Amino acid sequence: MTSLTSRLVWPQLLSHGSEAAKLHLRDLFDKDPGRAGRFALRAGALYLDYSRERVTAETLPLLTRLAEEAGLAPARKKLFDGEVVNASENHPALHPAMRAREPSPEIYPMRERALDFAERLRTGQIKNALGIPLRHVIHVGIGGSELGPRLLTEALADGRGPQAHFIASTDPAPLRKLMAWLKPEATLVLLASKSFSTAEVLHNGRVLQGWLGEKWKKHILAATAAPEAAATFGVPGHNIFPMHKGVGGRFSLWASVSLSAMAAMGRKAFEEFLQGGAEMDAHFQNAPWMENMPVLLALLGVWNTNILNCKSRAVLPYGESLRLWPAYLQQLEMESLGKSVGLDKKPVDYATAPVIFGATGTPAQHAFMQALHQGTEIIPSEILIVSQDKMLQAHALAQAEALAFGKEDEDAQKNVPGNMPCSVLALDGLTPRALGNLVVLYEHKVFVQGVLWNLNPFDQWGVELGKKLAGPMEAALSGGVAPAHLSALLKVLRKD
Repeated sequence: MTSLTSRLVWPQLLSHGSEAAKLHLRDLFDKDPGRAGRFALRAGALYLDYSRERVTAETLPLLTRLAEEAGLAPARKKLFDGEVVNASENHPALHPAMRAREPSPEIYPMRERALDFAERLRTGQIKNALGIPLRHVIHVGIGGSELGPRLLTEALADGRGPQAHFIASTDPAPLRKLMAWLKPEATLVLLASKSFSTAEVLHNGRVLQGWLGEKWKKHILAATAAPEAAATFGVPGHNIFPMHKGVGGRFSLWASVSLSAMAAMGRKAFEEFLQGGAEMDAHFQNAPWMENMPVLLALLGVWNTNILNCKSRAVLPYGESLRLWPAYLQQLEMESLGKSVGLDKKPVDYATAPVIFGATGTPAQHAFMQALHQGTEIIPSEILIVSQDKMLQAHALAQAEALAFGKEDEDAQKNVPGNMPCSVLALDGLTPRALGNLVVLYEHKVFVQGVLWNLNPFDQWGVELGKKLAGPMEAALSGGVAPAHLSALLKVLRKD
C-alpha cells in the first residue's frame, strides 16, 4: 500500500502548492468575478460554497488525480459491498446499510422493532405498572452511542414525545440531579453500548438500577450488539434492542442506540433522516469526483492539512439547534483519523487529523475567532448556515467575508490580513432530510480522507488503551499496588 507522499502526483501538488501559497483570496476574486458561482456545489438539501478556499482551477484536477491514485473508487465499492474495510478488527463497516432504502433481511427487523417501540413510547402506549404513560427517558451512553442520539434529539425533537435526558460521564453530579428531579415510576432508562462492556455505561446503569428498584426493574432498556451481556446485566429480553456488530460506535446513530431520539422526533421524521442519509450515499457513489461533495471536502481537507500545513480547523454552526455539531465532528474525525501508522503498519510521514474545535457562530465571534482574524496560524473554517434567521445569516456571511478578505489598515494593530481558508455550507433548513444529508456527508468525507492518508478510520486502539488502564488506576486509588511514579499524586488524591 502506498502512502500519500509516494503518489505520482505528489511532487506536482507540492510545486503547485508553493505557488498557490503566494496568492491572496482578494486577488483570486478580483481576477475571476465568476469564481463564487463556479466554486460551489449542491447535493440534496446542502449547498457548498468553497470559493473562499485557497485553491485555483488548477488545484482540483491535481487533487482528483490523488484520489484516483489512492484507489478511491475500488475502496468505495468495498465499503458499499459490505466487504472488510476495518482490517485490524476484520470487520465490514455497515452503517450505510442501516439507512438503505431497501435494508437487508437481517437489518430490517432490527430497525422496525426499534421504530415501532419508539413510536408507541412517543404516543403514550408504553406505560408503567400503574397504567401511566412513561414520559421521560434517561439515555446512558458514551461516545457515539450518546453524542449521536443527543445531536439528533437537540436538532429535531418536536416536544410531542417523551423528554430525553443524556448521561455520559461517571461524574455523579448530573445523574444525582436527574434522580432527584425525576420519578422512577415515570422514567425509562436506555443503556446504549455496542459491546455492553463499556465501564461508564455499566457504572451508571448499576446506579440507575438501584434507583429504579425491583418494582421498576423492567423500566431498563438496552441497545447493543451483545444481547447476552445485556440479559446478564438484568435487562429483560423483550427490552433489548439489537444492533449489528458491523456498525461502529461513532457511526451508530442510524441504529437502535437512537431509540430515545426516535421517540423524541417521531417515526416519520426519523425515516426522513434515514432517507436523507441514503440520498447522500447515492450522491457519493455516483457523482464525478469534482462534483462529489464528500470527496471535494476530503480533498480540500488534505490540501489544507498537507499542502498549506494547517494544524487545526474551526467548525462554526450558525444555529443553536446544531450546537453539538463541533463536538460530533471532533469524535467522528479525530477518533477515526487521529492515527500515525498506515494500513501497511508503517509510520506515516505526513500530518493526518487536524485538531477540530468550534462553537455556535455568534458566541464564537466573541470568543476564539479573534485568533482566526489576527492570529499567527492559518486556521481553515467551516461555516454552517443552519438557521433561517436573517440576523444569524448576516453574521455568518460577514464572518466568511472577513476571514477571506480582511481589511487593510495603516494602523498595524487594526489591520486584518484575511486570506483564511473558509467554506460555507448552507442547509435548506434544519429538516430531518437535511440533517441526514449532513451527517453522511461527513461520514464519507472521513472515509475518503482515510483512503487518501492510507489509514483505517474504523478502529480506535488509542481509546481502548485508556479504557484498559482505568481499571488498575481505580484499584490504586482504593489502596492497591501502583507504579512508584504515581505515589505522590495518589497521596494527594486519596487524601492520605
